[in-house]
Amino acid sequence: MIDDDILSVIEIELADDAWENYVRDDYINELEKHFDIELSVDIDYYELFYKVAERISEYWEAEYNSMCIDTERVAHATTLEELEEYVKKHTV
Repeated sequence: MIDDDILSVIEIELADDAWENYVRDDYINELEKHFDIELSVDIDYYELFYKVAERISEYWEAEYNSMCIDTERVAHATTLEELEEYVKKHTV
């Protein structure tokens, strides 16, 4: 049996891997479609994604050997104002 703390660490690592491998790109693509804009790929959007996901109670779920989250739902819940503010804050 796996300890809850160890399981939590594993799930966080898997969620981070999923973000790096495909969720980040999926989120950017969904935002671009939703707002009909082109976003900089030089910005990570990690903080914005998690802020919006938390606000709408969208959580990561374990699926096989990875973690999944409804990226489309998070993108559609992101407001244009939030996105513009985040981009402005993270643009050099």
